[in-house]
Amino acid sequence: MARPLKEIAIWEKQIYDVDIRCLIGGTVADLRNFIQRRHGTTKHWSGSTEEDDFDDSTDGYQFHFKSTLAKDEIFYLWVHNTDENKLFHEVFHLVFTVLSERGATYCEEAEELYAYFGAYIYGKIKEKL
Repeated sequence: MARPLKEIAIWEKQIYDVDIRCLIGGTVADLRNFIQRRHGTTKHWSGSTEEDDFDDSTDGYQFHFKSTLAKDEIFYLWVHNTDENKLFHEVFHLVFTVLSERGATYCEEAEELYAYFGAYIYGKIKEKL
């Protein structure tokens, strides 16, 4: 049996002005129900495309919800368990999504930006587990 869904909030307001929610535990069905209750829909942004639903064949996701003018934008990361490799994997995707939404482009000159932001997010999640 899957452990219950736990929500960890990470508010980074000083530099990137971002609200990140790390969801740990549960199943894809639990995640779907949580998102439906929270947002009234499961339609979300995954990368640059809007998706209608979550695929049952995975144990990790990163996605976000945004409204007009990016007000109330929330970035989510979900992992089925606290496996460090899977958590890092999803944080890596999340970092690219957040920084892309903030106008950054990955290149050699921006490598430290991605590395430091990823370490910050990963560290905050590990701190709160």
